[in-house]
Amino acid sequence: MMAKERFCVNEFLNGLKEEIRSSNNILIVAIDIGKFSHTVCFMLSGGKMLSRKFVIVNSLGGFKRLMEKIRSHIRKHKRPSLLVGMVVAI
Repeated sequence: MMAKERFCVNEFLNGLKEEIRSSNNILIVAIDIGKFSHTVCFMLSGGKMLSRKFVIVNSLGGFKRLMEKIRSHIRKHKRPSLLVGMVVAI
């Protein structure tokens, strides 16, 4: 990756962090990816933790369960924006 590209990515990520910190309208979904199952954490951009250990299996059923949980949190907490982040350990 060239230095200019790296700077643009860093600039974008720093702007995204600032936007998240200054907003209370974002539902954050953090997914710890595993081989057979994934652990999901739901929180609001203001810092409130909604669900720390929501486990889904690596299947279509697990994906549908995750999407329903996301929709449920969006409706319940009236959050118009969604940010999904995934972590993969190598």
